[in-house]
Amino acid sequence: MGNEEEGDEDEMMMLETFQEIVDNQTDVGAFPLNETFSRALGISKEKMIKEATEKKLSGESFATSVAVAYVESNLLEELEEVKEQWEPMKARATGWLKEKFPTEFEQILTVGLTFVKQID
Repeated sequence: MGNEEEGDEDEMMMLETFQEIVDNQTDVGAFPLNETFSRALGISKEKMIKEATEKKLSGESFATSVAVAYVESNLLEELEEVKEQWEPMKARATGWLKEKFPTEFEQILTVGLTFVKQID
């Protein structure tokens, strides 16, 4: 019984994290690098800003690539019920990134994924 309760607690925490992340998405599809977003990931805003600066990305571009990577690699596997909600949000986010970085789009997504792997 204890493991089932722990699983339910973990799922609730992941759902809260998912909601905190997606609530930050702007109408155009970007994710601002703000305190709420960084807290949802469990990392300081300052560290994220530093990483974005090192990668020569705006905070918004960096946060958007991180949001896509984090949801895709850390949450969707466990949260089947949010996949339908996430797909149009992901499409807006990746569309925004493609518009900003038409030739470097894949590299920008890789930057986000690499960062997410470091915070796991």
